[in-house]
Amino acid sequence: MAYEIEIIEANPQPALVVEAECKPGEFGDVLANSFGRVFQHMGMSGGQPHGMPFMRYLDMRDDYFKIQAGIPSDLPGEGDIQAIELPGGKLATILFLGPYDEVGEAWDQLRAWAAERDLDMMGGWDVYENDPDTVSDPSELRTRIYLPAE
Repeated sequence: MAYEIEIIEANPQPALVVEAECKPGEFGDVLANSFGRVFQHMGMSGGQPHGMPFMRYLDMRDDYFKIQAGIPSDLPGEGDIQAIELPGGKLATILFLGPYDEVGEAWDQLRAWAAERDLDMMGGWDVYENDPDTVSDPSELRTRIYLPAE
């Protein structure tokens, strides 16, 4: 499937994350644990999310990923819950519709686009634009992918 790659201008966005290492098949458990811990920290700190949950890729190999899973928030971190800033500036973005385990096809297209422009793929992230608990058909899941394009 062909995906439309758009270039947008975005402001940096503060977020809270948990950093983790995992294998591709472990994403679901790692994300559930990480998001739960960040939401718990936010609740105990009296904060609210400023956007949808995301997963940022710090290192991507065939059998190993180093990721940050988090939620946009301007609260300070604590312990291994880190306060970070998602990059702003020019970002390439693709919208993927479908089950999470098929998002790789959109990443493959973005990876080819980035290679043509000599851009580094590390630091890109997925934003989960809707809640899988409220979507009955996996084809309706919305994942927006972002990659710094400068």
